[in-house]
Amino acid sequence: PNRNADLRVYNGCFLLKPNKVEAEILTGIKIKNEKDIEKAAMIIKERCACENVVITCGGEGMFIFDHKYLKMSLHPKEIGLWYVSKEGQVRFTILPKFINLNNNLFELIGILDGEMCKKINKKGGSSVKVSNAEPIIVQQTIKGFKDLFNVYPDSWTASLTINNKDSNFKGQDKKLKKFWSNKLDLFLDNFTKTTIQNNYKSKFSKKGIIQIRYSNTLFFILLLEIMKNMRGVILKNKKYCVAYIRGLAAGEGGIGKRGNKLRIVHIGGINGEDKEFYSKCLSKLGITSIQKYKLRIEICGLKNFLKLAKIDIFRYHPKRKKEFTNCLANLKENYK
Repeated sequence: PNRNADLRVYNGCFLLKPNKVEAEILTGIKIKNEKDIEKAAMIIKERCACENVVITCGGEGMFIFDHKYLKMSLHPKEIGLWYVSKEGQVRFTILPKFINLNNNLFELIGILDGEMCKKINKKGGSSVKVSNAEPIIVQQTIKGFKDLFNVYPDSWTASLTINNKDSNFKGQDKKLKKFWSNKLDLFLDNFTKTTIQNNYKSKFSKKGIIQIRYSNTLFFILLLEIMKNMRGVILKNKKYCVAYIRGLAAGEGGIGKRGNKLRIVHIGGINGEDKEFYSKCLSKLGITSIQKYKLRIEICGLKNFLKLAKIDIFRYHPKRKKEFTNCLANLKENYK
């Protein structure tokens, strides 16, 4: 169709095939993800009463909306999955046919086990949600999804939680959004309303806490299944255990000190099954002293600390890594 056309001109046609830019102009919707494509297709279909709408999106493939389903033309290395929800909505996603079993995958699974909300919305509309205050952890998360699942940065939305101690909220809000936008290569338009919290105690959160969201219910459900089924694979390979623990410690790891010396390394966890799996991974790395508590597991002993230092356990949390390294050095002085 002509980009300036009135859609009523095409009333009753069998097929209308705009490209992505034309669909945006015709509907007024900025297309950033598959959900936007579905909205645009439905608007076009309703306005001109045509039987089928095809939106071409260059390298992303072709999206076809007929009477019930949104269908995708895929690249040879991709697979499309969809179903119709109880509410009559089409839920779909595109995944690579093969996922490489490498350190990047298992580091990402570790980060997600620590930082991702795993609650499924029974009414539909579940999303991948990851929250953290450390830029490098969020960067690794976005990079992991891009490299492994072809989920690109412009598919994410984001929101900030900031402390209300700063009276100049509007100035602070704008400044922090720009900071995170630059760090994560996210469009400022992808940021939603900022939440004000009276006081959060994280000493690493001067730039606020960011939550990134990828809104795709089916992808989220499948991701949970992938994470669950990869646990057996992880335990069979020491390298995979290293990568997983490094990712997990990025979000849930911490240290305890006695004076300026390292006393414990701890990894947070409430679920008993999770804590058991963490312990098995650590045992695979030769960690011998592991204690389980209600909210976490704890590791102690110089030999164990040196093993954790060797795998660079806090690689993705520079401030915590520096603190760990300094306290471990002070502890080693006692053994000279």
